Amino acid sequence: MEITYPGDGANPDKPFTSARMNSKESFHYGKFEMRARMPKGKHLWPAFWMMPTWSDYGGWPRSGEIDIMEYRGQRPQQTLGTLHFGPAPDNKGMVGTGERDFPFDFSADWHTFAIDWSPDHMQWFVDDQVYHTETLQRNFWPGFYENNISPFDRPFFIIINLAVGGDFFGGEPFDPDEADGWAKNTYEIDWIRKFSWI
Repeated sequence: MEITYPGDGANPDKPFTSARMNSKESFHYGKFEMRARMPKGKHLWPAFWMMPTWSDYGGWPRSGEIDIMEYRGQRPQQTLGTLHFGPAPDNKGMVGTGERDFPFDFSADWHTFAIDWSPDHMQWFVDDQVYHTETLQRNFWPGFYENNISPFDRPFFIIINLAVGGDFFGGEPFDPDEADGWAKNTYEIDWIRKFSWI
């Protein structure tokens, strides 16, 4: 993995910034797993996701986005996964798991988050249990994409990041003083694995 930062680096005038790691390798189908322990605190936003290696269909969201796991630090028993697509940022589609509740606190212990990506489907897992399936054998945006599966028929790379605040919280502003109340401010990752069917 290589570490990248927003823009040209951290802004010294801001008390917090977000950071991420991108895989140098790209992948086309397979099962992707991460064993992790989540942070716990308002406006903490860890994610395990994938973006297209090349923008064959155009800029975001045209070439797609695969969210394997997203989590809000103030909702420690909830996670979700989403596919993004469509012709424009203000005219886009999304399908996926929706917000799912689980009977444990993701910040208290280690859990495995995964997606199985085949030409036929995307399946989301928590601790080896499937909790949602989306078929890929459909046209995600008739009149824009010409074929079924598009744009999820191209290589994607892996991203792991922890953001502080952002649109994921419905426009609710982040107050840096909230950090004093964070119960756990670390996003711990034990490993990431990719399995092929070949």
